[in-house]
Amino acid sequence: MSPLVWRTANIIFTMTSLACAPSRNIQSLIAFCVMQGFTAGLSMPTMQTILISSAGKAQATQAMTVVGLPAVIVPVLGPLLGGFLLDKVRW
Repeated sequence: MSPLVWRTANIIFTMTSLACAPSRNIQSLIAFCVMQGFTAGLSMPTMQTILISSAGKAQATQAMTVVGLPAVIVPVLGPLLGGFLLDKVRW
């Protein structure tokens, strides 16, 4: 897998994320979210492959920890921040 695949997946993920916001119905929202899932599923293993090949075997564990930690922390903090904002900020 190449950096081109990773970049393409991230570009499509960003485009589908932006397309979710103006969705006029639930069907289009679900379709864009499904596309997001496919590209997110493609970008993570591709990024790991690129990271391991560029960091080498000696540094691969540390590099995977540094890169993988946000992938674990953000899903925990996202709902907390979203709940706080919904509670404190008015539309």
